Amino acid sequence: MILKDILFEIVTDKQFYPLTPPPPATPSVEVKFKDGTTLKTRNDLYTLEYEKFIEKLDTDRFVIGIEDSTISIKNSGLISERLKESGYADLIDLLNSKDFKTQIPIDTSQIKKIDKYEIIIRSKVFPKGFNFREYKGFDLTYYFYGNVSFSRAFIRASGDYGFMIYRRECGFECDQDYILIIKRLKDKWKIINKIYAR
Repeated sequence: MILKDILFEIVTDKQFYPLTPPPPATPSVEVKFKDGTTLKTRNDLYTLEYEKFIEKLDTDRFVIGIEDSTISIKNSGLISERLKESGYADLIDLLNSKDFKTQIPIDTSQIKKIDKYEIIIRSKVFPKGFNFREYKGFDLTYYFYGNVSFSRAFIRASGDYGFMIYRRECGFECDQDYILIIKRLKDKWKIINKIYAR
């Protein structure tokens, strides 16, 4: 299973950080807003909310969400351009060999944990979906490190070389898409290059 092999190379502390609400700050100046509230009042309310969050937080639990179906490739032109620029023009024709816009199920049953991270299907954490940029994080009881999703794999007829798209989302700088160049080595899939795509 390609995904099971390569996830160990992707999920690392260097690439993920939690969507944890920041600690409350102490306002240095008194600011009054149009609704009559002050910065101190708002900060006091935030402090109460933050303290409740900390009380219920399981500091030993680290979770990453994963989509249970493949993502579609919306900009095949950009992917082709990036492949060509990076010396992988021989893989471009694979985009035309499969329907890259149709989503297919991903079997995540064999992927439960990677190092300290639990891997949970995103819909089980957020069944209605959510906007990472607007998400405050107070309703969780563990550290949530965002979401990962993948396109289907585009593999050469030889069965040992190809690419797939990997998306990482957390609402901050880690919102990125990559082209993963993958190769099968000794019965294991390995990432031999990671190309920034967005």
